Amino acid sequence: MACGAGCGVAVAFGAPIGGSLFIYEISKPNTFWTFSMLWRVFAATSISTFVLSMLDSFATNAPLSLSDSGSLKLGNLSVASENSILDLPAGIILGVICGLLGAFFIWVSIVLGMWRK
Repeated sequence: MACGAGCGVAVAFGAPIGGSLFIYEISKPNTFWTFSMLWRVFAATSISTFVLSMLDSFATNAPLSLSDSGSLKLGNLSVASENSILDLPAGIILGVICGLLGAFFIWVSIVLGMWRK
């Protein structure tokens, strides 16, 4: 599980060492972590980052072209359209709905906590 999570972080950010260190930080309080496991996680994150780069190079019809470091990240970000004033009411409505759902969740947690006592 640690290798899978480390590979996900490494592929998302294009940083195999970052994925390995992230898993080390998350797993350090656990008793199963050993120093040899760090090397295994690093090998897995390196391979996953390399495979993503290779697949991206095949998708762009430039096989075996690893010169672009952007292929090691999530991809290119292109702005489709600028934000408009119509986005503001949608954000406010979404914020109100999420706030009400959060308040409802807290109320249910309090009621259930009192009921369990």
